Amino acid sequence: MVPQFLKEKSYQAYDLARQLSDVARAIIADVQKQGVTETASTYYQTYEPVAEQLTYHAWLKILTLPYVPQAVDFAAPAAKFGAQQYNYMASAWKEKQLPLSGFIPLVPIERIEEAIGTAPAA
Repeated sequence: MVPQFLKEKSYQAYDLARQLSDVARAIIADVQKQGVTETASTYYQTYEPVAEQLTYHAWLKILTLPYVPQAVDFAAPAAKFGAQQYNYMASAWKEKQLPLSGFIPLVPIERIEEAIGTAPAA
């Protein structure tokens, strides 16, 4: 049996997914008018803070679910280690100027630590 809260949220997610084609058309129109770089910069500056805030609030909601805080405490050290190794490899590839390595993003470990509350005390 699925809780009513989850049913409502899944319907909301489905409705949002149906609206994606309209959003995609608007983005394509912006790219055609302003170019890829300008459009990406504008969208990033506009929506990144909003997306970060919504993600943080979603994270707080997820932490209220049973066993999630314990699972986070258990998995966080291994995930951090994996992210550090990934960042190390990605940085090495960028230093060697391997093809397409400039497009590989780094994992923002410090920001993730702040969000989950595992940042070392300074």
